[in-house]
Amino acid sequence: MIDHDFDRLDDEAAELVTVLDVGTGTVRALIAEVQASRDASPRRDVRVLGVGQTSSPFALDAFGFQPEALARSINTAVGQAEVMAKTTARRVWVALPCVKMKSQLVTRSVSLPAGRVREEDLRKLQGQLGQAGPPKEGYTPVHALPRRYDVDGVRVVTAPVGQSGRRLSAEWQFLYAPQALIKGVLDALAARRGVEVVGMMLSVLAVGRSLDAQRNPKESVLVVDIGENVTTVGLWAQGLVMGEAFAFGGRQLTQEVVKTFGCSEQEATRLKHLAGVKGPGADAASIRGDEQENHRIARFVVLGPRIGEFFAHLRAHMERRGLEVGRLRVELMGGTASIEGIADEARRVLGASNCRVVTPDTRRLGGVVDALCDPGSASLVGLLHWRVVNPDGAVWFDPSSRQPIRRISRTVMALVDRLF
Repeated sequence: MIDHDFDRLDDEAAELVTVLDVGTGTVRALIAEVQASRDASPRRDVRVLGVGQTSSPFALDAFGFQPEALARSINTAVGQAEVMAKTTARRVWVALPCVKMKSQLVTRSVSLPAGRVREEDLRKLQGQLGQAGPPKEGYTPVHALPRRYDVDGVRVVTAPVGQSGRRLSAEWQFLYAPQALIKGVLDALAARRGVEVVGMMLSVLAVGRSLDAQRNPKESVLVVDIGENVTTVGLWAQGLVMGEAFAFGGRQLTQEVVKTFGCSEQEATRLKHLAGVKGPGADAASIRGDEQENHRIARFVVLGPRIGEFFAHLRAHMERRGLEVGRLRVELMGGTASIEGIADEARRVLGASNCRVVTPDTRRLGGVVDALCDPGSASLVGLLHWRVVNPDGAVWFDPSSRQPIRRISRTVMALVDRLF
């Protein structure tokens, strides 16, 4: 069993971390150097050494994926990052798309022989998590999030370590991904000599670490990842409580522009981002006079209506599940979220005044960060932050053995207090 105790880093050495974001249309990789902490603080100095990405529109879709295309995309992205970083990837963390994910709540309990909660009691409690079976055949646990702790039947609103009692119980939310997807990622990376996949998580959960740290961590957040082929939606409320996928993305918009103007996909992509959903979408000086009419048509005839239709469908879908979207904070991410005016359209259609496009938080990162400032890099940067400091006490699972591999330390348990 692999043990990831992030507080045991060598005080003198730096650690190389590789994170890989497997998207529905783009695969991104990042290699960073993490300096050891010089004090008890969970913060680490992180320097990005290399990044890589490749477009792979047919690697994943709403109904499955093509293993060969996925493997090519992963190897290309990781290879680019290795060349820039002048090193090779070794230990890799992977963000998976929220496509066909499953979730279930699991409760476990242990006795407290010392009459109070000790860290070893928490580790024993986590050791039972590997016994939880998936809700459906063909699924593998990715990680588990603590929902609540009870000591002798009384809910503990702070970290339970030190609480007096005879029995500790906890409710965890398990998040599962399709085995076929995980196997595809493992097989692709296995072809690279010396690479070890040490953890996986869902991208909509990873993006939580890309959000502004000043925001209220207890606020319910709807994360909308608009990818190339698929849009995945996750509800973040002290853990991911819902995740779904919709067959809508940037490629569909590009095809609509191609169909309308009879142009190439390359020209359609350029026009799509310049025109935007509303407003000029670009500096007027960069638009030739004979293009202005095309921009107007693309904006008001193609992009605006199609994007508006999707957000209307999303709102109706959420309302059928009893969620009032207007009360949620809406965060837009993914490459397609960079289209000019998309947040305004989402705000108008969803009725959510608190809506924005996610900009990855790179303020604490050094090195090559210019390539990580777009909405499409939100989950990649988020996963890097999460790998360095795990703020919610989540348990990771070994991708191969499906056993829990994370130990909770005092530092992590102190951070749990901020979320509950």
